[in-house]
Amino acid sequence: ILDEVRYQAKHALRDYHLSIERPSTVAMAAILNSLDTVDSQDLQVILRTLLTIIKNGDFASTGRILSASVRLQRVIAEDAAFQSGTLVDMERVAVAGRAA
Repeated sequence: ILDEVRYQAKHALRDYHLSIERPSTVAMAAILNSLDTVDSQDLQVILRTLLTIIKNGDFASTGRILSASVRLQRVIAEDAAFQSGTLVDMERVAVAGRAA
């Protein structure tokens, strides 16, 4: 989980909106995103614990954290698509459209 959280945190720096979020918000979003490998019984315990930490600590709202989580997932998916060559360079498409 820790390696996945580090990977996601690194990608968060590439997105302007995530880069201006509080580091704790991005960290919590990355933690939530990395929990897909945890079995359901452990996941329930971890989620309850994280919610307690968020509510009792100095964290952004759960809504803001979930929003950051979704944005972070999108940033990572777009990067993966770009790396695999399935994401089209939008600037080339725009230039080609103007030339037509």
